[in-house]
Amino acid sequence: MTTQTKVDRRHNGRLLAALVGLSAAEDDAVAIGGTVHWGVLVVAVALGALAVPTALLSGPIGVAALGAIAGLAFGAVAVGARILVSPITVRGVLTDPATYGLLVAAAVALMTYSTALQRGSVTVATAPLVVAETVAPALVGLLLLGDHPRPGWGTVAVVGFVLAVAGALSLARHGELNEPQPLAKPDPVA
Repeated sequence: MTTQTKVDRRHNGRLLAALVGLSAAEDDAVAIGGTVHWGVLVVAVALGALAVPTALLSGPIGVAALGAIAGLAFGAVAVGARILVSPITVRGVLTDPATYGLLVAAAVALMTYSTALQRGSVTVATAPLVVAETVAPALVGLLLLGDHPRPGWGTVAVVGFVLAVAGALSLARHGELNEPQPLAKPDPVA
Protein backbone atom coordinates (compact mmCIF):
# COMPACT_ATOMS: atom_id res chain seq x y z
CA MET A 1 0.00 0.00 0.00
CA THR A 2 1.45 3.35 -0.97
CA THR A 3 1.67 6.42 1.20
CA GLN A 4 -0.90 8.12 -1.03
CA THR A 5 -3.36 5.26 -0.48
CA LYS A 6 -2.93 5.57 3.30
CA VAL A 7 -3.58 9.33 3.09
CA ASP A 8 -6.66 8.73 0.92
CA ARG A 9 -8.07 6.25 3.45
CA ARG A 10 -7.61 8.76 6.28
CA HIS A 11 -9.44 11.44 4.28
CA ASN A 12 -12.23 8.98 3.43
CA GLY A 13 -12.62 8.14 7.13
CA ARG A 14 -12.92 11.82 7.99
CA LEU A 15 -15.49 12.30 5.23
CA LEU A 16 -17.59 9.40 6.52
CA ALA A 17 -17.41 10.73 10.08
CA ALA A 18 -18.45 14.13 8.78
CA LEU A 19 -21.51 12.61 7.04
CA VAL A 20 -22.62 10.97 10.27
CA GLY A 21 -21.89 14.10 12.31
CA LEU A 22 -23.73 16.44 9.92
CA SER A 23 -26.82 14.25 10.08
CA ALA A 24 -27.04 14.36 13.87
CA ALA A 25 -29.96 16.20 15.42
CA GLU A 26 -30.01 17.97 18.75
CA ASP A 27 -30.72 15.59 21.63
CA ASP A 28 -34.23 15.51 22.99
CA ALA A 29 -34.75 15.04 26.70
CA VAL A 30 -35.97 11.48 27.22
CA ALA A 31 -37.03 9.98 30.52
CA ILE A 32 -34.70 7.08 31.18
CA GLY A 33 -35.69 4.51 33.74
CA GLY A 34 -33.38 2.95 36.27
CA THR A 35 -33.20 -0.16 34.12
CA VAL A 36 -30.87 1.56 31.64
CA HIS A 37 -28.63 2.80 34.46
CA TRP A 38 -28.40 -0.71 35.90
CA GLY A 39 -27.99 -2.07 32.37
CA VAL A 40 -24.72 -0.18 31.93
CA LEU A 41 -23.34 -1.81 35.09
CA VAL A 42 -24.58 -5.29 34.11
CA VAL A 43 -23.10 -4.96 30.60
CA ALA A 44 -19.76 -3.76 31.99
CA VAL A 45 -19.51 -6.68 34.43
CA ALA A 46 -20.56 -9.14 31.70
CA LEU A 47 -17.88 -7.77 29.35
CA GLY A 48 -15.29 -8.14 32.11
CA ALA A 49 -16.36 -11.75 32.64
CA LEU A 50 -16.28 -12.40 28.88
CA ALA A 51 -12.79 -10.90 28.60
CA VAL A 52 -11.25 -13.59 30.81
CA PRO A 53 -11.86 -16.61 28.54
CA THR A 54 -11.38 -14.45 25.44
CA ALA A 55 -7.88 -13.57 26.63
CA LEU A 56 -7.03 -17.27 26.30
CA LEU A 57 -7.63 -17.20 22.53
CA SER A 58 -4.50 -16.86 20.46
CA GLY A 59 -3.71 -15.48 17.05
CA PRO A 60 -5.61 -12.86 15.05
CA ILE A 61 -9.00 -14.20 16.19
CA GLY A 62 -8.07 -13.62 19.83
CA VAL A 63 -6.73 -10.14 19.05
CA ALA A 64 -9.89 -9.20 17.12
CA ALA A 65 -12.15 -10.61 19.86
CA LEU A 66 -10.32 -8.60 22.53
CA GLY A 67 -10.59 -5.51 20.31
CA ALA A 68 -14.33 -6.07 19.95
CA ILE A 69 -14.79 -6.42 23.71
CA ALA A 70 -12.77 -3.23 24.19
CA GLY A 71 -15.02 -1.45 21.69
CA LEU A 72 -18.17 -2.61 23.45
CA ALA A 73 -16.71 -1.50 26.77
CA PHE A 74 -15.78 1.92 25.38
CA GLY A 75 -19.35 2.13 24.09
CA ALA A 76 -20.64 1.35 27.59
CA VAL A 77 -18.45 4.18 28.92
CA ALA A 78 -20.04 6.57 26.42
CA VAL A 79 -23.58 5.49 27.27
CA GLY A 80 -22.85 5.60 31.00
CA ALA A 81 -21.44 9.11 30.77
CA ARG A 82 -24.41 10.27 28.75
CA ILE A 83 -27.05 9.01 31.17
CA LEU A 84 -25.49 10.12 34.45
CA VAL A 85 -28.02 11.90 36.63
CA SER A 86 -28.60 15.54 35.88
CA PRO A 87 -28.01 17.95 37.47
CA ILE A 88 -24.79 16.28 38.53
CA THR A 89 -24.36 16.19 42.28
CA VAL A 90 -21.93 14.18 44.39
CA ARG A 91 -24.79 12.18 45.92
CA GLY A 92 -26.39 11.61 42.52
CA VAL A 93 -23.15 10.37 40.97
CA LEU A 94 -22.30 8.13 43.92
CA THR A 95 -25.74 6.51 43.96
CA ASP A 96 -26.10 6.02 40.20
CA PRO A 97 -25.25 2.47 39.05
CA ALA A 98 -24.22 3.93 35.68
CA THR A 99 -21.25 5.58 37.45
CA TYR A 100 -19.93 2.21 38.54
CA GLY A 101 -20.75 0.68 35.17
CA LEU A 102 -18.78 3.45 33.51
CA LEU A 103 -15.76 2.80 35.76
CA VAL A 104 -15.84 -0.97 35.29
CA ALA A 105 -16.32 -0.59 31.53
CA ALA A 106 -13.39 1.84 31.30
CA ALA A 107 -11.11 -0.63 33.10
CA VAL A 108 -12.27 -3.51 30.90
CA ALA A 109 -11.81 -1.43 27.74
CA LEU A 110 -8.29 -0.35 28.61
CA MET A 111 -7.16 -3.81 29.72
CA THR A 112 -8.61 -5.69 26.76
CA TYR A 113 -7.39 -3.19 24.18
CA SER A 114 -3.88 -3.01 25.62
CA THR A 115 -3.75 -6.82 25.74
CA ALA A 116 -4.91 -7.01 22.13
CA LEU A 117 -2.22 -4.53 21.09
CA GLN A 118 0.45 -6.57 22.88
CA ARG A 119 -0.60 -9.74 21.10
CA GLY A 120 -1.23 -8.61 17.56
CA SER A 121 -1.27 -5.83 15.06
CA VAL A 122 -2.84 -2.45 15.65
CA THR A 123 -5.15 -2.88 12.67
CA VAL A 124 -6.55 -6.25 13.73
CA ALA A 125 -7.14 -4.95 17.28
CA THR A 126 -8.52 -1.54 16.35
CA ALA A 127 -10.91 -2.31 13.48
CA PRO A 128 -13.34 -4.40 15.59
CA LEU A 129 -12.97 -1.86 18.40
CA VAL A 130 -14.12 0.94 16.09
CA VAL A 131 -17.06 -1.09 14.80
CA ALA A 132 -18.21 -2.15 18.27
CA GLU A 133 -17.80 1.28 19.87
CA THR A 134 -19.76 2.81 16.99
CA VAL A 135 -22.57 0.32 16.48
CA ALA A 136 -23.50 -0.52 20.09
CA PRO A 137 -23.88 3.03 21.45
CA ALA A 138 -25.65 4.11 18.26
CA LEU A 139 -28.22 1.35 18.70
CA VAL A 140 -28.67 2.23 22.38
CA GLY A 141 -29.11 5.87 21.41
CA LEU A 142 -31.67 5.09 18.73
CA LEU A 143 -33.62 2.47 20.67
CA LEU A 144 -33.49 3.77 24.25
CA LEU A 145 -32.28 7.36 24.39
CA GLY A 146 -34.39 9.06 21.74
CA ASP A 147 -31.59 9.78 19.25
CA HIS A 148 -32.52 10.48 15.66
CA PRO A 149 -31.01 12.14 12.59
CA ARG A 150 -31.94 15.64 11.53
CA PRO A 151 -35.10 15.81 9.43
CA GLY A 152 -34.27 14.85 5.85
CA TRP A 153 -30.80 13.54 6.77
CA GLY A 154 -31.72 9.93 7.57
CA THR A 155 -30.29 8.57 4.33
CA VAL A 156 -27.03 10.51 4.80
CA ALA A 157 -26.72 9.14 8.35
CA VAL A 158 -27.32 5.56 7.22
CA VAL A 159 -24.90 5.83 4.27
CA GLY A 160 -22.18 7.41 6.41
CA PHE A 161 -22.68 4.87 9.18
CA VAL A 162 -22.69 1.85 6.86
CA LEU A 163 -19.63 3.07 4.95
CA ALA A 164 -17.73 3.78 8.18
CA VAL A 165 -18.46 0.29 9.53
CA ALA A 166 -17.64 -1.30 6.15
CA GLY A 167 -14.36 0.60 6.05
CA ALA A 168 -13.40 -0.58 9.53
CA LEU A 169 -14.27 -4.16 8.63
CA SER A 170 -12.27 -3.87 5.41
CA LEU A 171 -9.30 -2.61 7.39
CA ALA A 172 -9.59 -5.58 9.74
CA ARG A 173 -9.49 -7.95 6.81
CA HIS A 174 -7.13 -6.24 4.39
CA GLY A 175 -5.44 -3.49 6.37
CA GLU A 176 -2.14 -5.09 7.24
CA LEU A 177 0.70 -3.35 5.55
CA ASN A 178 3.57 -5.38 4.29
CA GLU A 179 6.11 -2.65 3.94
CA PRO A 180 9.18 -3.70 2.01
CA GLN A 181 12.04 -4.35 4.38
CA PRO A 182 15.27 -2.51 3.67
CA LEU A 183 17.96 -4.72 2.28
CA ALA A 184 20.51 -5.74 4.85
CA LYS A 185 23.98 -4.48 4.20
CA PRO A 186 26.47 -7.32 3.86
CA ASP A 187 29.08 -7.60 6.59
CA PRO A 188 32.46 -6.48 5.36
CA VAL A 189 34.73 -9.44 4.82
CA ALA A 190 38.00 -9.11 6.67
